Amino acid sequence: MKNILLLGVLMVFAFQLQAQDPACMPDTTLREADAGVYPLPVSEMFPDQGITDSACLNQAFNFVFTVVTPDSISIPVGPITLRAALDSITIPVDTAVGGLPDGISYACNPPNCSFSSEEVIGCIVLYGTPTNAANVGDNPLSIQAAVWLPGLMLPISFPDPALFPGSYSLYVFGEDATQCMTTGVNELEEIYGFNISPNPTNGRAELQIESLESGQYTLEAFNVLGERVLHQNVRLFEGQNRIAFEGEQLSEGMYIVSLSKGAARISTRLVISK
Repeated sequence: MKNILLLGVLMVFAFQLQAQDPACMPDTTLREADAGVYPLPVSEMFPDQGITDSACLNQAFNFVFTVVTPDSISIPVGPITLRAALDSITIPVDTAVGGLPDGISYACNPPNCSFSSEEVIGCIVLYGTPTNAANVGDNPLSIQAAVWLPGLMLPISFPDPALFPGSYSLYVFGEDATQCMTTGVNELEEIYGFNISPNPTNGRAELQIESLESGQYTLEAFNVLGERVLHQNVRLFEGQNRIAFEGEQLSEGMYIVSLSKGAARISTRLVISK
């Protein structure tokens, strides 16, 4: 009888674990990309990559990286590049991301931070609330990982001078900064993908939005003074949505692009360069 009760408790516990929401949702549009962590580090070759959102002191923050693990990976060996079979990419569950501001942590989907080539895509979310005023400004970040090939493990980092050159940086604004009046928590729980490409842009760009449900939303853009410079109503459908962002009339600079429904809002940063 005790064994039956124990089995019942374990089944309920397992069901509850399966029912929990994942820490993050990967960008499914990257399923066919080369192995790596996306966005890639920002660089002269990829100026629209890197961490495209900023944090605010004493405000909640999250940002999602997608980890792509196809069945093979390109590895430079001297002047040539070899293609090798890939088993998985793994990171430690608590020490992989270096340089995080105080109050910011990370979690993975899958929770053990082991990204198998059988699953192809997973994700890492940076989340939390910056609490230390000493972190206001640029915070260079790095991700330490292990690439597992058949019978071989290769330590690697993102950025990496040979494979993934460039830099990652999380900018933290002071809590009184104008930018912090429009950025904040992703309260739109049904939205799990909100990206702009290209970024920087000359004004024309495309919003890629993944939604768990259909509905009407408000799309807005704010300049660094907190002034609203764009406003339009958009309808999203369940799944992947692509919406044109026409900002040719906007001057050069940084903008906060925001999607909202009622009081719930999600925001990201856009740079216009002409």
